[in-house]
Amino acid sequence: MILLLGLLAAGPGSAHTLQSSLTEVSWQPDGGRLEVVHSLHLDDAMVLLAALGAPGGNLSLHTEAALMLYLERNFTLSVKGQPLTLQAVGAEFRGDYLWLYQEQQVPGYPHGLTVRMTLMQEYFAAQQHQINFVVGDRVRTLRLDRITSQGTF
Repeated sequence: MILLLGLLAAGPGSAHTLQSSLTEVSWQPDGGRLEVVHSLHLDDAMVLLAALGAPGGNLSLHTEAALMLYLERNFTLSVKGQPLTLQAVGAEFRGDYLWLYQEQQVPGYPHGLTVRMTLMQEYFAAQQHQINFVVGDRVRTLRLDRITSQGTF
């Protein structure tokens, strides 16, 4: 009975044990741009926000700027060895996730798109990343972690 009460008291808050992020990089040929959307589970995002000086999870302009600078250091795209300078679009909480948005104009299809991702690895040794590259209805996926932090589409 005590064990059952302990399990019930743990509740859904303890259900999140895998630290992972999901990133979607979409090629938009009609606008000639890459759109990037990152999502972090709320529990993980709160660890990051506290480290950036916003322990209550307040998404002020200052906090968004700090998030985007952090993202610039820990997520990069390059095409044939030439780094892209992703533009910050914004951040928002939606459901149980923090969503971060970036984009970049690209003159043509990004052949040889290389991704480097080290997001949250200084906080969680087992942090994993799934990066989906979407072109129309075609999706290609990379899985990155501390050991393999870079891959090419």
